[in-house]
Amino acid sequence: MNLMDCTIVSDAGFANRMDVERTVPPLPEEREKARPRGEVLDDVGIFARLREEVREVSLSRRAKHFLPINFSARLALGILMAMMLVMTGCSNKAEEAKLQQDEQELADLRQQNEQLKGKPDDTVELTRLRNDHDELLQLRNQVKQLQDQNKALTAQLQAAQSQRGQAQQQQQQSSQELETLRTQTQQMQQEQAQAHTATCINNLRMIDGAKQTWALEYKKPANATPTVEDLLPYFIGNQMPVCPDGGTYSINALSVPPTCSVPGHVLPK
Repeated sequence: MNLMDCTIVSDAGFANRMDVERTVPPLPEEREKARPRGEVLDDVGIFARLREEVREVSLSRRAKHFLPINFSARLALGILMAMMLVMTGCSNKAEEAKLQQDEQELADLRQQNEQLKGKPDDTVELTRLRNDHDELLQLRNQVKQLQDQNKALTAQLQAAQSQRGQAQQQQQQSSQELETLRTQTQQMQQEQAQAHTATCINNLRMIDGAKQTWALEYKKPANATPTVEDLLPYFIGNQMPVCPDGGTYSINALSVPPTCSVPGHVLPK
C-alpha cells in the first residue's frame, strides 16, 4: 500500500470516528439546556422524558462498548474502498490504454480516408469500364454479323463459281457443238457446191449436146450460133436447164462450148 492508500485509510478512520460521535446521544444536562424556555411539563411528560433519557443513556453506553468493533468494520470498509479505488485506477489505466488504441485506430482511419480522397474516383473508372464493356459487346456483335455475312457471301461466291463452271462447260460444249455444226455446214456447203457444180456442168453438157444435134439436123456450119428457141425441142419438157446457183448460161457458137456465169461452173476440156 502506498502513501495515497494510507491517506485514504486515515480519512476513512476519521470519518468512522465522526459517525460514532454522531451516534452517541447527548446527556440529560445538555438536553435540558437545549430545551426551550417557558416549556412546562406535566407528570406524564416528565415520566416520558425520563424514560427517553434512560434509553438514550443505555444506547450511549452500548455505542461506547461497541466502538472498537465499529471502528474495525469501518477500517475494513476503508481498506476495501482503497482496494476498489486501486482497481478502479487499474481499470482506468486499461481504459486509458484502450482509449489510446482507439485514438490510434481513428488516426489511421483518417489517414486512410485522406489517401482514398487523393485517389481517383472509382465511380468514374467503373463507368468507363462499363462503357468499354458495352462497346466490346457491340463490336463482338458487329464482328459476328460480319462473319455471318462473310459466310453467306462465301456460299454465294461458291455457288456462283459452280454456276460459272457449269456455264463454262456448257459454253465449251456449245462451242464444240457450234464448231461441229460449222464443220458440217461447211461440208454440206462444199458438198452442195460440188453438187451444184456437177449439176451445172451436166446442164452445160446437155446444152452442148443440143447444139450439136441442132447443127447435124439442120447442117449448120461451125460458126453458127443457135438460139434458145432452137434448142428447146431438144430438152425435156421443152424447158431450158437452169443453173442451181442462179448462174446465166451462154449458148455461144457451135465451135465454142456453152458457159455459165458462176465461177467454177466450166465444162472440162
